[in-house]
Amino acid sequence: MALKNGTLLSLMMTEGFTVFITFDKNLQYQQNFEKYPITVIVLTANSNQYKHIQPLIPAIHTLLTTAPLKQG
Repeated sequence: MALKNGTLLSLMMTEGFTVFITFDKNLQYQQNFEKYPITVIVLTANSNQYKHIQPLIPAIHTLLTTAPLKQG
């Protein structure tokens, strides 16, 4: 099932998610993140295949464990 970004973000908040990791660089122009108490991490890689994402995992881990995240 495909969900529109606004619906997905609302559902994530309802279910207790606090971080949204995406490749969608246009998301910032499509959503008003001031109304969502969720941290968004936008990845940049050649594709969303594991071999391209794997090198980003240490940086993602660092962000998730050290950066201040939005609180609901």
